[in-house]
Order: sequence, then structure tokens, then C-alpha cells
Amino acid sequence: MKTPQVPHGVIDMRLGEEITTPLGIPRHTNPYEDESLTEGAQDHRFLETLSHFHGSELPPVRHFCVTPALGELMLSEGAHYFREFGGNGNGCHWLFDIFVTEVLPLFKKLPNEALLALNIFVDDGKAILQAAGETPEADSILELPHPKDGPYVVWQRRIGFTDLCDMHFNLWMFRDGHVIIPSEY
Repeated sequence: MKTPQVPHGVIDMRLGEEITTPLGIPRHTNPYEDESLTEGAQDHRFLETLSHFHGSELPPVRHFCVTPALGELMLSEGAHYFREFGGNGNGCHWLFDIFVTEVLPLFKKLPNEALLALNIFVDDGKAILQAAGETPEADSILELPHPKDGPYVVWQRRIGFTDLCDMHFNLWMFRDGHVIIPSEY
């Protein structure tokens, strides 16, 4: 007998109660699976859904690349949604792999920074990724143009092709590896 599916998991046949997905993460719908929407409307729904995350009591989701020895990120519900459905619904795990392997080790060299703003600029299939800090100490790591009073860009990478929709989006990375979207703070 097949287990009945419900929006946030499955029904426990013995108890008749809903069981959430692993780690207690509710299922969010993938806007890119709705074929009645145009591509632009799907992108809009994805970005609109991101704006509705305001923090939750769910445990963060671990993200590590290849091995936890390189470090790991703890993703909030909103950051997890971004990772799972960014990239036209196919997920953008690659983006968080870059953050684990390139930004997190750099963050360890900046003891006075409490958080880094991870800026994602996407236009016409090309992306610029940046990590920006708040102190002048961050400026000494990478010489890039910036305003006199910050934010100080400490890392930048250009991506020649991406399936992320056109956006200017920010994530926040805290010293302990937690990544959230700003509306969840």
C-alpha cells in the first residue's frame, strides 16, 4: 500500500497523523513545475516566494561540499528554498558549493567581521557573485572599487553562464556558517 502524500510530508498509517519531510522541513512548491505560467511568471513567483520567508523554528539544513572538513553551511528555511529551486527549479547547489569552498575559508581570515553579505547579481544568464564586509579590515583582502564607508568587497567571482533568473539578491553569512536571507533576520 502506498503512503498517502500531503503538502508537508506523508500520513503515518498507524496514527493517521502527518509526518513532515526529513529534518522537519516543509515542502515548498517548485514554481518552475507550473507549466501554465510563462518563464517570466515562474521567475516572479520564485522571487516572490523568497520574500515571504521571515524566519522559522525549523532546524537549519546542513550544506557541505565534498567533505565536511572544508566547512559547512547551515541554511535557514529561505536559503534552503533558494538552493533547492534557484536555477529554473533545478536547484543551485553549485552556488552554495562555491560559498563553502571560497567564501567560508576567506571569512576565517576576517576576525572582526560578524557577517558577510553575499550579493548575487544575475543579468541575461551571467552572474557576478560578491561577498562584502562592514569593516575596513575587509578591504585589505581584495582591492575592488567600493564606497569610502563600505560595504567592503572581500571576494568576487564572475560566472559566464547560469540558469538563475535575472535578479539582484542578497544572502547573509554569519561567522558560524549560518546563511539566511535578510528578511529572516
